[in-house]
Amino acid sequence: MENFILTNTDQEDLLATVFTGPIFQQSDVFHRGIQIPQLFWKVIVVADSAGKLYSSAYVVSQEKFVENIPFERKPVGEFNNFQVSITSLSNRTGLKFSSEVVKADVYTGSPQGNQLRGFSDIEHPRRR
Repeated sequence: MENFILTNTDQEDLLATVFTGPIFQQSDVFHRGIQIPQLFWKVIVVADSAGKLYSSAYVVSQEKFVENIPFERKPVGEFNNFQVSITSLSNRTGLKFSSEVVKADVYTGSPQGNQLRGFSDIEHPRRR
């Protein structure tokens, strides 16, 4: 996802910021006494050359990787990614985003989110 963002912002010299963090749940696995989140969130805010903001939110699952972590290595790849609304993510995590970020949200899909099979599934201004 980060590669997609960098490619699409570098080509047009846009400014982008990515915020990310864990979504802790009661069903998370504990490894050596440390809670390993099964889900992470990302919020991306982009300003175009005119200063207009665009934002989008994502939930990334690593559920199939958190049990029986082998040899203290964390696997990478094959994640389940979902695009969700900023409001939905805010409700789920308790995080508060500014009204400007909420108004700039480009997501128009289902309140449950949209599973991303590839980059072409991502809603962003050029694909609206």
